Amino acid sequence: MSKRGRGTTQLHNMYVADFETTDSDKLYRHDKDGTPIYYQRVWLAGYKNLSTMESTYFTNLDDFMKDILSRQNDTHREYAFHNIKFDGSFIVPWLLHNGYEHTQDKPQPKEFSTLVDSRNNWYNITVQCTKRRKITL
Repeated sequence: MSKRGRGTTQLHNMYVADFETTDSDKLYRHDKDGTPIYYQRVWLAGYKNLSTMESTYFTNLDDFMKDILSRQNDTHREYAFHNIKFDGSFIVPWLLHNGYEHTQDKPQPKEFSTLVDSRNNWYNITVQCTKRRKITL
């Protein structure tokens, strides 16, 4: 395998990730037939390092997000989700509730951008953690 270009994420900083969700006991609303609809929550989140094949698991979204946004080795990291549209519907609200702001431009520290087309296809979420480190989902 040839080396990746300058400024790109190296294999040891690339991961695959996924969430498992369930209904919570918190009522969201009732549908038109009166059936209750509950909020969903992440009950299992995890990622696997593509270089070492080491897996890491969390039992809630908060711990997962804090881990992937933490300093670690202070390098860019990429997390591939097989369905970023669904999993991103949990990530984006978490970012907004935890001090990050959405931007249409290149993100600055504590900002994130999303790439979503007019057909609501999600392609990525880029989170600028610090001046020198970003996370791409």
